[in-house]
Amino acid sequence: MAEIFEPVNELTEALAARDVERAIRLYAADAEVVRYEGVAKGTDEIRAFLIGFLSGYERFELISIDQVQRSDDMVVYDSSNETGAGVLQTINVLQLDNDGLITRHVPLIRGYWGKT
Repeated sequence: MAEIFEPVNELTEALAARDVERAIRLYAADAEVVRYEGVAKGTDEIRAFLIGFLSGYERFELISIDQVQRSDDMVVYDSSNETGAGVLQTINVLQLDNDGLITRHVPLIRGYWGKT
């Protein structure tokens, strides 16, 4: 497995713990989360997005982090999470500032294997 970078560890651990405030501390004040449904701008909107996202799942336990790559200010990684209703696999793209804070985050769902 590729080396896991600190922002990836911190974000996946915070989400698994459902600790939105811990996750928010990883974002720059003017950060954006870009999704098909719209753009969450700033930490207040990102907080609301994360709360809404996590509320859709009974739990959000990390199974694995795979396919990590990093360039100067970008990190892309796959993660698989147990949600209580099945496995959710995501792709996340993070742009980081010089302090290692997330300035842009593009979360995408790669697959969902729900239980019947």
